[in-house]
Amino acid sequence: MKKEKGGQREKIESGKRCNRYLELDGGAVKSETKLWWLLRKQLPQVRWTRIESRVNHGVGDVNGLYQGSEFWVELKVAKSNGSVAVSPHQVSWNYARITNLGRAFFLVTPLKQSNLFLFGGHQGRDLIRNGLRTEPLAVFHDPLDWKKILHCLTKASIRIKKA
Repeated sequence: MKKEKGGQREKIESGKRCNRYLELDGGAVKSETKLWWLLRKQLPQVRWTRIESRVNHGVGDVNGLYQGSEFWVELKVAKSNGSVAVSPHQVSWNYARITNLGRAFFLVTPLKQSNLFLFGGHQGRDLIRNGLRTEPLAVFHDPLDWKKILHCLTKASIRIKKA
């Protein structure tokens, strides 16, 4: 394991299956940072920018640019009971992107599973209320199909139901 400022980072070796769990105090914990490393490693063709904003609350964790398509991804790890911690700022920021024809998503992984759930930026309130019981745009099972994930992030249409 390689030490970095602010914590520990597992060395990800090419050609080997990536273990996305981080051992802390004897239990497996999957961090959003590990999800970020996995995304960056598996989709190197995307121009990624990791955003750490202390000023503008709610801004997505990651901005991606691929073949003229720009998108934002909020990375989340669901708790063991299926709840997803989404702040009101994140709900507002993502909803504003979607309603102005931007592409914004919540990419959620359950704590002790290798599945990924992709939700539209307009589903933030539903994630707060219902967690993983919210109907996702797509679910990806292990082994993850990264071509399909990239297609969903860049090309899939997102329809917002009008109230």
